[in-house]
This record gives sequence, C-alpha cells and structure tokens, in this order.
Amino acid sequence: MILGAHVSAAGGVAKVFQRAADIEAECVQLFTRAPGQWGAKPLTEAGVLEFYETRAQFGQPQVFAHDIYLTNLASSDPEVRKRSLQSLVTEIERCTWLKLDGLVCHLGSNPDEAEGLRLLADGLGQALQATEASSLPILMET
Repeated sequence: MILGAHVSAAGGVAKVFQRAADIEAECVQLFTRAPGQWGAKPLTEAGVLEFYETRAQFGQPQVFAHDIYLTNLASSDPEVRKRSLQSLVTEIERCTWLKLDGLVCHLGSNPDEAEGLRLLADGLGQALQATEASSLPILMET
C-alpha cells in the first residue's frame, strides 16, 4: 500500500481519486494547474462540484496541492516576485475553493540567504493577507 502519491490531474482534478485508488494511496497530492506555467485555466463551478462529489465517493481522502515550480518569493527580481505573489494568491484561492487540506510550496532561491529568507517571509505575509479568509495550511518544502 502507498500512503500517499502525486497523481495526474489530466482530464480534470476529479480524476485523481480513481488514479489514487488504483495504486491504493490513502492521500493525494496534485497540481491544480500546469506546474511549469504562470497562467491557470480557471476552475469551473461544475468541475469543482464534480471534485467534491468524486472525493466523497472515495471516502474523503486527504488532498494536498503542490504550487507551480516557477514561484520564487525569495527572488530579488521585482518582476519574478510580483508574478510569484500573484500566482501564489491564485493557487491559495484555487485550493480553498477545492477545499484541499494544504498547499505545498518551495522556499524559492536567492544567492543571499538572509535576503532570500526576508523576501520569502515578506511574500508569504502578503499572500496570507490577500487570502485572509482562507484557512488553508501552507506547507513549505525544504
């Protein structure tokens, strides 16, 4: 038995539950959108309802999302930080709408570790403030 697995959401995020069941996973990690792109295809009400219904059919397993790979709140580049913050806020909103159990994010990178940590903390604070109605846990992958 696999305790948890990253499974493909190709064809719609509701597809992850059967894929996880096929490998006997007890929890799931997915991308809510393409992990290598800034843009995101909007979630639809019908797709979200299908996700809820399918999750219930499979016993309400824990589901976590992984943020896209481009997000780098530790970057000193203003454009990268701006896009990263906008992207993270969007991802938190998507995960909240899907009622996920958490969002896994990378720390990002910066040649100056102290500066990178400061920028990361600042960016996370801004994202959490922008999504203060959400209680989604943010899990930092180190």
